[in-house]
Amino acid sequence: RKQLENPGDMNTYLQLIRHYGSRAKYGDAIGVLGLMQRHNRTPSRAIFAALLREVSTAGNYDLLRQVLRVMTWHGHDHTTGTVNSLINTAIQAQDLEVAVGLFNEMRATDAHCRPNRETFTLMVKAFIQNDKPDKALTVVEVMENRYNLTFTRKSLGALSGLKLDGNSFQRLNRSASKFVHDLHRRRPRFTQIPKRLTVADMVCASIAAQSASIAAGSKAATPHRY
Repeated sequence: RKQLENPGDMNTYLQLIRHYGSRAKYGDAIGVLGLMQRHNRTPSRAIFAALLREVSTAGNYDLLRQVLRVMTWHGHDHTTGTVNSLINTAIQAQDLEVAVGLFNEMRATDAHCRPNRETFTLMVKAFIQNDKPDKALTVVEVMENRYNLTFTRKSLGALSGLKLDGNSFQRLNRSASKFVHDLHRRRPRFTQIPKRLTVADMVCASIAAQSASIAAGSKAATPHRY
């Protein structure tokens, strides 16, 4: 940041935010807003979106509030991406109650701030991390039956980011395995997934099953829904 003495374009500030975020220097990432002010640059939605993504990984509500205050001051309304960042912050802070509350609020007012695939994937991940695979399945049902979104290979891949370390490994692995096993029972597409799973197994098997399904689907006249 000290080297950026002259004003840059938006992409320059975005790169700087990502640079600090990748090094967990979240205070410095937020400091880019001050740098932009000194350069007489108005932060765009993309700038705030990048900041929210980076800061949400810290699980720090105070940092997130700082970004939201500046965002509101610049006249940017909260969006689905904003609330997703709030949900992710709550999950990182191991505050499942807050995450669920935000998710339910989105569903109640989805004409203004509609849950998207990222929202549902975050909630599935949160419930698995908290050993609640049945509720994770309920989220998938809501996602598919009410929002016409399919839980896909990409969604499964996102679950590979679960923190399976230390004493929590067996509990989280059991929760993830139960979730995918129950999903397998409901879904013909997942018939190639073994009953006993690690998260890595889950992702690899899903890729193979998805490829087979796409190949078979290309021969059909209409897409298959299940």
